[in-house]
Amino acid sequence: MSKKKEQTNEFELSVAELVLRVEQFLAEENDAASIILFEDLLPFDMYTLFKGLTYEQQEKILNILPDTDIAEIFAHFEPEDAAEYFKKLQTERVAEILNEMSSDDSVEILREFDRADVSNYLSNMEEDVATEIRELLFYDDESAGSIMAFGMITVLETDTVRRAMKKIVDNAPDAETITVIYVLDSEEVLVGVMSLREMIIARSQEIVKDVMSERVIKIAIGQDREVAAQLMMDYDLTVLPVVNDSEHLEGIITIDDVVDIVREEAEEDYLKLAGVTESATGKEDDYKIMPSLKKRLPWLISMVFLSIFVSTAISAFQEGFEPQIIVLLTPFITMVNNMTGVPGIQVAAIAMLKVVSGDFVQNKKLLQKFISNQVITAMIIGGIIGIVVGLCALGLTILFGQINIMIFFIVGLSVFFSSLISSCIGIFSVLFLDKIGKDPAVASGPFMSTIGDMIGVTTYFLIAFIMYYLF
Repeated sequence: MSKKKEQTNEFELSVAELVLRVEQFLAEENDAASIILFEDLLPFDMYTLFKGLTYEQQEKILNILPDTDIAEIFAHFEPEDAAEYFKKLQTERVAEILNEMSSDDSVEILREFDRADVSNYLSNMEEDVATEIRELLFYDDESAGSIMAFGMITVLETDTVRRAMKKIVDNAPDAETITVIYVLDSEEVLVGVMSLREMIIARSQEIVKDVMSERVIKIAIGQDREVAAQLMMDYDLTVLPVVNDSEHLEGIITIDDVVDIVREEAEEDYLKLAGVTESATGKEDDYKIMPSLKKRLPWLISMVFLSIFVSTAISAFQEGFEPQIIVLLTPFITMVNNMTGVPGIQVAAIAMLKVVSGDFVQNKKLLQKFISNQVITAMIIGGIIGIVVGLCALGLTILFGQINIMIFFIVGLSVFFSSLISSCIGIFSVLFLDKIGKDPAVASGPFMSTIGDMIGVTTYFLIAFIMYYLF
């Protein structure tokens, strides 16, 4: 039985156990055992194990593992984290690793360096790989062209199925994927697509043009990469062709790139919901004071100025009431504000998901139905919550011996109208931001919370003022 077979299945062990094994092998200077242990793992498991080692141990592993394995490990790193490691390696060593990585992964890492460093790395790489990377670096980092790969298999529409199959076999070793085959005409324009399954079951003497599908879902090279992600999700694609203005096939976008895009966008939206601005720097900055301040302070300072309105409104209305009325109204300000901000945040979140999913792009009637349904729902919720909160307020006045039936109507109506207004602002702020091309995620979180406070306080004292002087 070979040495490799004698070992326990490494993926069944915990990361901690694997780290202990690697530490032992490195201490014994048993490089062969370390290599075998890593190569028994799947790429992501190799990455996880590598991250669990100390920096000194990582350096040793980088010196003994083959370039192909190291490339697999760094393909799972965040680009900014991979760049930090590369800065500590020799230029020639980095070039060797990049030669083994897919071009789109290499580009993401190289974008973290300045032009001089990028040029230095490229000059030490294999010429054909460097040429592909230079082309990808030319495109905007938010475009479809920046994340495409070049390893696609193409055949001519005039080929027989037999000839096309030979091309697939010949090009398979260097292909990014062989599950989808793209069909070109004599001018290399993308005219059709076939799956490998369709190619296999077709008769060998048939012409590709007769068995291909002419309905090709594709994306222009300069379009936003989020559009590419949306197309692949909408049509359940694992591969998306990228074409230039002349409809020539330039590359393909694979599902792993889309997963990265969706995750990054979700992280950005999550931060915006919490009122944290996007950072142009890496995740390491989350452990540094100044970058964290730059990400968090802008929203907090803007919320301070908006909150001044709330304090000003309270002060202005106080002058119109007798002291005993102020004493009666003040305890319920927080109750009204809490019941105002939450409905607005809920509706804004629902509207944001609808906008992001593209439900309203082609169907304006669906948009109108959504708005009317949300407004009616807000009225019903406002009415129910208004009655409940009003009764709670009345109960508290009874409990403390200050029975005043008016407080039921003031608090109840305030909750009803303020939650309705807050919900409407939540819907239309998201739609407005989407209309002007801004991310609707900024309409949630701290923004809606502060707006809710403004609406709640103003509505509460305005209704109290009206009822006080009318009754």
